[in-house]
Amino acid sequence: MARLTIEQGSLKMSAVIEFNGDGFPIGVHTDRYRDVKGKPVLTRWSGYSRDWKLVDGRLFPTSWESVWHLTEGDFTAVRMEILAVQAD
Repeated sequence: MARLTIEQGSLKMSAVIEFNGDGFPIGVHTDRYRDVKGKPVLTRWSGYSRDWKLVDGRLFPTSWESVWHLTEGDFTAVRMEILAVQAD
């Protein structure tokens, strides 16, 4: 695991990054703002990258999941799968 901190002016964000046995990042955990009835609410959030594969000559996580950790339970906000990559 690693802790990452980014600062831009008065804005500061920290995250914990998880890695698999091959050294690929597989999870990021931080607090993020989400919109609740028009108001920003700081909420625990995780992003998971899975199934690292060679796609068009580059290593990519071929699936991604974004999860809000709410008091009533986890809410998966996004699930996506990378099928191809195009670089210009």
